[in-house]
Amino acid sequence: MIIDAHLHYSCHEHMGKIALEAGHVNTPEHLAQVFRDCGVAAGVVMGNEDTLDRQTGPRLYFCFGLRGERLKSREGVSVELERAEKALGTPECVGIKIYLGYDYRYPADGAFLPFYELAGAHGKAVVFHTGDTSGSRGKVKYAHPLGVDEVAVDFPKTQFV
Repeated sequence: MIIDAHLHYSCHEHMGKIALEAGHVNTPEHLAQVFRDCGVAAGVVMGNEDTLDRQTGPRLYFCFGLRGERLKSREGVSVELERAEKALGTPECVGIKIYLGYDYRYPADGAFLPFYELAGAHGKAVVFHTGDTSGSRGKVKYAHPLGVDEVAVDFPKTQFV
């Protein structure tokens, strides 16, 4: 069984352009057909902006995308916790994605901690972007995999990827 454990799929116009350049069409029907043709049983969409609205369906699961810019205030953290709770309560959501390197925060940043508790309470994973980023604005020092060790030790009931 093949599972595409990390794909980006979105209704944003730029994703449609990328799909066309690769010889594909950015629709759920086309993606499902490609999965069938290639023997892919399921895919996990890494949290894009419109994950809750678009990216579920047959064979598609998702990680709720947590963006650091939304966590600059207590109110922002509260709003994102509510959104994450809603997402994690669905069977299609398999975890939370955190964009280290793009968001200038380390894994042990206090704003992330309640999300680790929430994911653990739901029995779902926290997925980190680690390593290099796809753009020139990323800061790799935040995305070093060693930072994950600290939170993995502090949150033993949470699965980290």
